[in-house]
Amino acid sequence: MTRQPAPFQSPGQTRTTPVPPDVRAHGLWAFESRHDSKFVMPATIHPFFKLLLIREGAGGVEIEGEQKPCRQGDLIIVPANIRHRVVDLPRSPLSLYGLGVSLQQLPSVVSILEDLQPGVYGESMFRTLRIEQRLRKLLYLNDQNDAAGQLSSIATALDLLAELSLALNPPRTRGALKTAPSVRHAAGKMRICLTIRCWKHISPGCTAIFTNR
Repeated sequence: MTRQPAPFQSPGQTRTTPVPPDVRAHGLWAFESRHDSKFVMPATIHPFFKLLLIREGAGGVEIEGEQKPCRQGDLIIVPANIRHRVVDLPRSPLSLYGLGVSLQQLPSVVSILEDLQPGVYGESMFRTLRIEQRLRKLLYLNDQNDAAGQLSSIATALDLLAELSLALNPPRTRGALKTAPSVRHAAGKMRICLTIRCWKHISPGCTAIFTNR
């Protein structure tokens, strides 16, 4: 049975409750959420890693009971199995993009996610990564039922996470950016993750992409 794409939130439509989790068979969940002024999120624990980009509004995020402010342009990192909730300012409700990554379905990404600590990160730390554009791309790709779209969404997500790890964990000596072991190690992990995930866990449909030419 072919899985139907989740309903896309139409322009102007707002929510009073969080978007229900919908991790797909290939291990990703990409979503958009525009909050109503009455939006309420209970404290939640997910078995997957979650990344949130604040597009509009202001508020806060509680991570393990500690609340931190967030605003437009901020990035929120929530590791798997961490209690958290988003709290909006009623006069400035949030609009955000999100990405969920299953550690069970994408085990090769675990080493990268271990470098991403929970918290709120200002836009200046990752401005060059084009995160909003990549998340918009994932919103489209993640709803494709064909093997090529799923493979592309995995590659896009892993590339984003690897570059984010580099941006948030830079080498101590700025001048050594190109040769620092930590940079080479993280970049190598990205390539290994792509290779392992795309071939070790590849589906028959994805294999056909490379063989039926």
